[in-house]
Amino acid sequence: MYQPVDFPWDADFDFADFRQLVQGLAELLGTAQLRDKSAFLLELRTYAARLYMLGTQMPPWSPFGGDEDSDDSGMPDAEVDPRQAYWRAQHIAHVADTVKYCAGDDDAYHELTWPDEDKVDRTTLSGEITRMYADLTKGAREWDEGRLDDAAFTWIHGFEEGDWGEACLSALRCLHFCVADRVGLVLLPGAGTRDAETTQDAAPSVEVDLGMTTGGAPSVH
Repeated sequence: MYQPVDFPWDADFDFADFRQLVQGLAELLGTAQLRDKSAFLLELRTYAARLYMLGTQMPPWSPFGGDEDSDDSGMPDAEVDPRQAYWRAQHIAHVADTVKYCAGDDDAYHELTWPDEDKVDRTTLSGEITRMYADLTKGAREWDEGRLDDAAFTWIHGFEEGDWGEACLSALRCLHFCVADRVGLVLLPGAGTRDAETTQDAAPSVEVDLGMTTGGAPSVH
């Protein structure tokens, strides 16, 4: 017999596992230009779906508040090194360029703005992915610095009321439709190397070490 669930979230939500999923997204975006563009968008859709699904399972509170094992109690807000801010901005800009390059003509789309159903906004997949990515990696940096309560709050609030949840859903809707037309391309012979010949026309490849485990500025090669 079906038993109704009063609270649909997971009180034992694994934030450490979520942190690893954010790292997986960072690695995917960092290697996008080494992949077939259609295959990249297919995998990006998978990450967006997994992230959004896990966002729905997060509890509405941080489980690390007042936790003796957390190092963030009483910790002052971390000061932002101007060099770190610069490299992060450069990295975000590169992510946007990468997604735009891979999406091509599918990058721009239109959405109705709820609850104003008469308002139609022009949106870009690259813009939504970078908005989502910036919010998620902010929490990842806090997590790696030992500020677990801050990280959990960033991810929870970002999903329900901030940037990453709304941006993820918007990007997922776009990816769902634009990727469907590309599935056949991935199955073509030589699809894995089809875009390799055009990489010289892409934006320069940038390898980024997010520096999350040390709190240092990301290194760009």
